[in-house]
Amino acid sequence: MLAQNPNTRLPELGMLVDQSYSLEPGTLLDRLRALAALRALTFDISDNKKIYRRCS
Repeated sequence: MLAQNPNTRLPELGMLVDQSYSLEPGTLLDRLRALAALRALTFDISDNKKIYRRCS
């Protein structure tokens, strides 16, 4: 999904994923927020192209 839409913002990407998988609107964003809260997923806000995933 990201490879097909590299400049898409997270809310727009969330809508695409939610629609593609027949999820309720906002499901992907809720899951991303949960992962960020657990620090399993972090974002470098100085460069909007980088998303880091912490491996445990």
